[in-house]
Amino acid sequence: MKTTTFGLFLACLLFGAQGIAQKNNEPKFGTLTAEAFQDTYEDLDADPHAVVIYDKGNSEFVYSSNRGFEIESTYHVRVHILKKSELSRGNLTLSYYKGTSTTGDKIFRIKAATYNLENGKVVKSEMSKKAVFDEDVDDNYAEMKFSLPDVKEGSIIEYTYTKRSTLNHSSNPSTWYFQSDIPVRWSELNIEIPGYFYYQIIMGGYLPLAFNDQKPVNTTVQGTGLKVNAIQYKFVVKDAPAFKNESFITTSNDYISKIEFELSSVDIPGQPLKNYNTTWDELDETLMKSDYWIQYLSGKADLQEMAEPFKKIEDEKERAQAIYDYMIATYQWNDYVGVWSGGKIKDVLKEKKGTASALNLLALGLFQAAGLDAHPVIISTRRNGRINTIYPLLDRFNYTIVSLRIGIDKLFIDVTDPLLPMGTLPNRCLSAQGREIKRGKGEFVDIKTKGKFSELEEVEASFDLENASLIGNYKNSSDGYAAKRIRDNVKELGEDGYREGITKTFADWEIDNFTLNSIQNVYSPAINSFSFVKEDGGIMEDMIYLNPMVFGQISENPFKSKTRDFPVDFAHLTTHNYSISLEIPEGFEAEEMPEPIHLKLPNNGGRFIYSCSISEGKVKVISNITLKKAVFPANDYVLLKEFYDRIVSKHAEQIVLSKNE
Repeated sequence: MKTTTFGLFLACLLFGAQGIAQKNNEPKFGTLTAEAFQDTYEDLDADPHAVVIYDKGNSEFVYSSNRGFEIESTYHVRVHILKKSELSRGNLTLSYYKGTSTTGDKIFRIKAATYNLENGKVVKSEMSKKAVFDEDVDDNYAEMKFSLPDVKEGSIIEYTYTKRSTLNHSSNPSTWYFQSDIPVRWSELNIEIPGYFYYQIIMGGYLPLAFNDQKPVNTTVQGTGLKVNAIQYKFVVKDAPAFKNESFITTSNDYISKIEFELSSVDIPGQPLKNYNTTWDELDETLMKSDYWIQYLSGKADLQEMAEPFKKIEDEKERAQAIYDYMIATYQWNDYVGVWSGGKIKDVLKEKKGTASALNLLALGLFQAAGLDAHPVIISTRRNGRINTIYPLLDRFNYTIVSLRIGIDKLFIDVTDPLLPMGTLPNRCLSAQGREIKRGKGEFVDIKTKGKFSELEEVEASFDLENASLIGNYKNSSDGYAAKRIRDNVKELGEDGYREGITKTFADWEIDNFTLNSIQNVYSPAINSFSFVKEDGGIMEDMIYLNPMVFGQISENPFKSKTRDFPVDFAHLTTHNYSISLEIPEGFEAEEMPEPIHLKLPNNGGRFIYSCSISEGKVKVISNITLKKAVFPANDYVLLKEFYDRIVSKHAEQIVLSKNE
């Protein structure tokens, strides 16, 4: 967030600084008819638990001599509570910045009421002013809390308040969200922006605007009485569905419908023009010249000296690997992220610890000093959200990695995780795009990783008819991100703890002969194996009913919604292979076998192969699931959901063996 100084004197306003008078045409607070209780909201949700009936914000710029320019926003909200599970919505928390008397937020004009329909009449319960109280969160922030009275199933709650924030603390109006975790019947933002303040208005999400208007107005600056020009904006979304935090997304902020504001320039008469706009080339130059970055670039003598042993390695790939191995073995990430290195290189070299960007910039410097073609790449982590390539906003990035070209291959390098091989990025770095920084030649690049989630499960088993059990051996070979998951668990729990976890997972089984291999070598699959005995009620003396997916069964579709408005992001490619060989007991024959199936997703997106056959007295079942794309567009969602429906159905099928007559 940019911080801008707006300590302006009233004299500046006399030259034509602009203010805003807000036209407030929202429903009058405190007036509600019985008709408001009749809506069933079936068009929004089949079974809504609560609905935002009305959510409106009116914002204006005001001025005072001691606080300068401020953004004053008045909010008016009505929520219909339809189920007891939503009664907590009557407890409100408003966060604000404490600051000082001249910089802190101010919240005032709080009013709230609850409405209940009793015998066909609306009964109103107003909130007492004594119900409002403050609570500190930390040194900088606090919360204003209040609870509405008489909230019960069927109530409509209503509240309004006004908040002022100085432009000295935050130069941008607050982001307006059209969606909530419950459906929203009407969401409206009105804002009048003085012409001397120019903002980039950034739309986000997938919902269409029902109303999008802007018009010039002449209004009066509150606190000055001056007539000035302004632009009035009005944005409305109607009938917004609840935003559900679906699986397989980066962060909800990438997809929820919203409007953001980013200050570009300020031009007030009598004051120098303040231009906050920049170009991508200027952003690149800012980074390359920054004190935080320049100390890590290859021209530094200490980096040249550190790179001497690596320069002697002739093969470029081996040279890069040696530098990567050195960084992983020598330096430790301190869990901090950010585009900037966050400290001096001498401290990183001394303490052998640093931020993600510091370590990656150090690796970059060594790559460059060793004669390799390497460049910094700034990205936004998955949790931070996707970047917008239209707007050169540095504060939208929060991480630095390295691009390394060896021959025709281009690798993206991060040296923060010793459990990943070179060229496989941590999951947090698997963004769609990043900005490769080159002086005068910067460009956006698609972030690709060598790693994928790859798992192979192999089972050999036979039947113990006397004890109604399945006896066998299991082997799991995991590579890429699947191996990373195992190695993370072993690192956290230790091998004994990991073994205990397997035993608890199969608590009703007898697990023995557990082995764990290749945990330390991240360039080999992580392998674990064990023998097992599993009692099964489907195993009888004359009949056997068994689901051959003894391991690796997908029993539930991860996609629940009928439709989806945004992409499905798995982050990486995925392969899951499973095979089982079941020895048919003497005197038994196959009575029923699952039919084979071969499904393909469109555009070569993936496939599912399932087969069941008999060979050499054994039933052999194979299940192969491959996702060849990391991200599927929203219009592929229905097919992807059906794809998993078919997998769940096939994985639930049984084989039936019967004893010969």
